[in-house]
Amino acid sequence: MLYRMYVDECGTDDIISCHLPDHQHLAVTGVVISHTDVAANATPELNAIKHQFFPRADPDAAPAVLHRSDFLSAKGDFECLKDGATMALFQDRLFAYLDALPHTVITVVIDKHAMLRKQHWQLKEPYLYCAEVLAEKYVQYLERVNGRGDVYAESRKDKKNKALAKHFAEACTNGTQFVKDPERFKARLTTFDIEFREKKHNNTGLQIADLYAKPSFDRVMLLRDKDTPRKPFSARFGDLLWDRKYDRSWDGTRNGYGMKYLP
Repeated sequence: MLYRMYVDECGTDDIISCHLPDHQHLAVTGVVISHTDVAANATPELNAIKHQFFPRADPDAAPAVLHRSDFLSAKGDFECLKDGATMALFQDRLFAYLDALPHTVITVVIDKHAMLRKQHWQLKEPYLYCAEVLAEKYVQYLERVNGRGDVYAESRKDKKNKALAKHFAEACTNGTQFVKDPERFKARLTTFDIEFREKKHNNTGLQIADLYAKPSFDRVMLLRDKDTPRKPFSARFGDLLWDRKYDRSWDGTRNGYGMKYLP
């Protein structure tokens, strides 16, 4: 079966300010969905939700593009969510949609401040490092399900896109620390080229990755600190990840499979 991993991040890859608590971590999340489920379920059902809550007067107008921070603040296309009852109904509908949709989530979190103190850390590019680890986890997942796949990522700045594309291709071509044999990448990835999409492209998988990015970061941090603050949306959808959507081993182990904390 063919799969696609959709990638988005929470936080920045800045290392200059990483000594500050709000800039200490970066989380990169991949949402893996089969091509079949994207076409048959993910896209049509998400469009139905948008049509229900954010209808367009013009039938040919592009649908709203879901962005977690925008709809939680009820801005722009999402002004109707200022009504508390409508917001609750929308989140219930979104939760049911994601709960029913077959998909698997992998999140890599890096403590940038701690990594800088590691003498062995030569690649001082947090996003690229997380993406490399995410690629390892993705290939290992594809091996377990006997599938093949590719990668779509949320577009950032052109320079950063080019750096990620180059590093990803080199990692897959040469092998990595934990997937040393490049033949494993060749066997499971249909291409070493990452496709980049902006929010305006209305890509279903990337919208799901955006919804999960912050809840997944918070859920990973909760394992390290039980007092990690989580807002209601983050707690609810983060717990969905923990209960049913994170990749895991045969015995239910999530750490090292659907969740990875560095260092």
